[in-house]
Amino acid sequence: MSEQAAPAEQVTTTKEKKSLDPRIAFCLMIIMICIALCIGARKAWIEKRIVVETAYAEWQENVEQRVETGYNLLTVAGRYLSQDDPLVAALKNDVALMETATKGIADGVEAAAASQQFVKDANALLSALSSNSAVMADSRDNMYVSSMLPQAVEQSGRDAAQQAYNTTAESFNKGMRSFSGFLAHLTGVEYAVELPENGANNQ
Repeated sequence: MSEQAAPAEQVTTTKEKKSLDPRIAFCLMIIMICIALCIGARKAWIEKRIVVETAYAEWQENVEQRVETGYNLLTVAGRYLSQDDPLVAALKNDVALMETATKGIADGVEAAAASQQFVKDANALLSALSSNSAVMADSRDNMYVSSMLPQAVEQSGRDAAQQAYNTTAESFNKGMRSFSGFLAHLTGVEYAVELPENGANNQ
């Protein structure tokens, strides 16, 4: 009877499970936390930015009223004064700059400065027209110059909307200097432009 062959020795190979380096895992966790913080900050500050833009739109409506008043005044002045007249040229420049306010907040600085100057230039032109004998002889234009246009200039010259916008923008910019604001700025949320008042340029 032949001897049975000894069972072959079983060789077990163990596959070592490679775990993620703790340092890499820690770095990934930090990156994910930072991304989450940035996304949250951006969402929150975009909502606040919308409030700023709404306040700007309200000021923009006031500027648009000035532009309309300016064109009406220029139309009357065009019937009696040359386009090269310094008073006419000054008001035309104010109106052109104010129209940039319709392009967005970034264009508001020059528009605000022109808007401040508009009242002075409009009143100067109205003063010149009111003493023009040809204007005084025309009942319609005399009514415009002596009553309707001065009233329109006075109404459009109120700066409550601009002051309200600047208050909102200043508060927004102050908040943007916080940690969450810093993160939002990294993701593209910009500071609000503060409009100049009384000839003073703010940020």
